[in-house]
Amino acid sequence: MIELIAHITDPHLDEAFPFKKQKVPRKRLYNILEDIEKKKCSRIVCTGDIGENTALPCFFSRLEGTSFFLTPGNHDQYVAVASYYTRGIVPTSEKIYTSTQNNTYKTIYLDSSASVIDDEQLHWLANELLTSLPVVIFMHHPVLGLEGAVDKIGHLQNREAVVAILTKTTSQVTIFCGHYHMDDCRQYKNITQYITPAIAYQIKTNPDAITVDTTVSGYRMIYIEEGKISSTVTLFHYAD
Repeated sequence: MIELIAHITDPHLDEAFPFKKQKVPRKRLYNILEDIEKKKCSRIVCTGDIGENTALPCFFSRLEGTSFFLTPGNHDQYVAVASYYTRGIVPTSEKIYTSTQNNTYKTIYLDSSASVIDDEQLHWLANELLTSLPVVIFMHHPVLGLEGAVDKIGHLQNREAVVAILTKTTSQVTIFCGHYHMDDCRQYKNITQYITPAIAYQIKTNPDAITVDTTVSGYRMIYIEEGKISSTVTLFHYAD
């Protein structure tokens, strides 16, 4: 039996940049969630950057009744988000991270909202990786770097430490992340990383400058069957 997981990321709801009409990302979120609803997923995972705090009631009410997991992004504020979402909250460090497991794979949800995986979370991650099962990780920031201006200014600050922990496990590790507003897949040792297109807008791969494309919105559908993982991206095209 194939399990379907919808991965959404970077809605950036109600933010002033880059749209003149701040409600545009809301409409794109609604379109994507309507498409997801047709596919009968087992869960929806958002890897952060929900948007302005004014949009949080709308965002969480729209996902009410679904099996929903969140990993915060650098635009998300713990205090504001934790009043709506309580799964995996760690009040002492003001982070949100947790894990789940079934008979065929383990899922880890990390909090990189401070653009770093702190020492407490790194220690927790190392213990969570003591498994022989394939591991699926959801987080906001990519761990494996790529060429482009967006990676130079927005990368996870201690990604080398995270990679070192991930490559010590004998398990295959598949990362689904966002933050860079593009579709990308790359591998390093036992790690396969997928960056999922943003709901709000995309960023073109450019070594010298960040170029925004407001005409495309998207999400990823993940398929898991007996521990084997694959995925497809769905894109929506708009005039602006």
